[in-house]
Amino acid sequence: MTIKVGVIGCGKIGDVGHLTGYKDCPNTQVVAVSDINEKAAKAMAEKYQVPHYFTDYKEMLAMKEIDAISVAVPNFLHAEMTIAACNAGKHVLCEKPMATTLEEAQLMIDAAQRNKVILEICMAYRYTAQAQAAKKIFDSGMLGKINSVVAVFGSPGPEFWSPEGQWFFNKKLAMGGAMADLGIHLIDVVRYLVGSDVSKVCGFTATHEKKADVDDSGVCSLLFKNGTLGTLFSSWTYKPGGMYITFFCEKGTLYFGRNPRYDKPLVVELVDPPSTLLPELPAMPESGTRYQHFIHCIESGQSPMTNGTEGMKALKVILGLYESMEKGITVEI
Repeated sequence: MTIKVGVIGCGKIGDVGHLTGYKDCPNTQVVAVSDINEKAAKAMAEKYQVPHYFTDYKEMLAMKEIDAISVAVPNFLHAEMTIAACNAGKHVLCEKPMATTLEEAQLMIDAAQRNKVILEICMAYRYTAQAQAAKKIFDSGMLGKINSVVAVFGSPGPEFWSPEGQWFFNKKLAMGGAMADLGIHLIDVVRYLVGSDVSKVCGFTATHEKKADVDDSGVCSLLFKNGTLGTLFSSWTYKPGGMYITFFCEKGTLYFGRNPRYDKPLVVELVDPPSTLLPELPAMPESGTRYQHFIHCIESGQSPMTNGTEGMKALKVILGLYESMEKGITVEI
């Protein structure tokens, strides 16, 4: 059986993310794309040899042959398009953040459940070999309890990889800035690796360099339900940028990502006996890519690792951070 997919959004992430990602999925064919910009839709269809293109995504949803939809559009449209796709009986892979409010996120989850379709949120960093290897290390007890986490994720800004994506800087279209764009990845992967939900968040945001009404930099402190403490930094002003996380544990330290101390994606330092481990990472994560995992979930009926509920948990922390900044309080999640 071939899973037939439609992609809504022919911007940069639709191109180098979704349309490219589905090429590596077995038993999968992208049969339609949609974008309000007809020139962009036509160009993407030609580039990937997709037989149909539309300027109205609802016309694409009416195609009975389509099994699944990718939603790769500005944040304020995620809920509307996901709900419409679910109501049309299509499985949905939606970009992050999944919505701009918790009410929208819940409606998306409800629509997927009501229509008995898969909803996966594109939290990319869970679908990496180093994240899944780190999870095994923590679950093994080798490092004992995770006491605290420091996480950093920055880039020069979305305009450097998606020049047409000016919506990133508009609060009405994006909801938030660097923390909603990059910080949400940190929140998701740290939650996954710590193995606990966040109970409280407080933080600060700023707009240092970008002409925007959203943050281009932010920092937040997290208290997890299991007692772990965390500090997360995200920015669109880091040159050249990068992502790295340090987990300070009872029996040692785990370095995730290419950090200033080690030019390796995953490093473990143990205190007893003193030693440094460089775990061997497979070329492909066990889950497959987020696109392969999505197709697998459609075929198997299993719930995605980053389903709607998981996406909503990360969104709660981001919205809590913005509330903390606005009101000058610590927010309970």
